[in-house]
Amino acid sequence: MFKLKKINVTYQEDKILHDLSFQIQSGEFVYLTGKSGAGKSSLLRLLHGELSFSGDFIFENVMFILKCQTIVDNFKK
Repeated sequence: MFKLKKINVTYQEDKILHDLSFQIQSGEFVYLTGKSGAGKSSLLRLLHGELSFSGDFIFENVMFILKCQTIVDNFKK
């Protein structure tokens, strides 16, 4: 299971993703579409650990409570 609940991403005072919530069950197939600037790439970057966020990010019943940006910053050093 993969679940995002009330995810918010801000970049230089601009809200990129606001109150995003959804879940994907194991074995479920999904795809991502939307207009230019809708936040598709930002969502993928968040899932990859490249963006900091607020909200709940749960994968296989494990909640990620650290900001992803901290992990990326430490990796780059």
